[in-house]
Amino acid sequence: LETFIVLEGEYEFQCGDRKFKATKGAMVVLPRDVPHAFKNTGNTIGKTIVVLVPGGMEKVFEDISAMPPGPPDIEKVNAITTKYGVEFLPIG
Repeated sequence: LETFIVLEGEYEFQCGDRKFKATKGAMVVLPRDVPHAFKNTGNTIGKTIVVLVPGGMEKVFEDISAMPPGPPDIEKVNAITTKYGVEFLPIG
């Protein structure tokens, strides 16, 4: 379960086949085991609070943040997410 609270910016979320917008003050709850995605669609940097239940997903982000600066190596990102049983999907 992922819960997003939008503090600043404009986002597009996708949960399964459903797409929707969320702006400042919105709270979005995305269920586990349903493909979902989000992206900042605004003209400014966005800010969100994300609550992940159960915990553990932070390990994915810690490992990804340890990668060298620059464009991410997708193969390495996929290896990290696979290690933790997570699959990143593009919004589409």
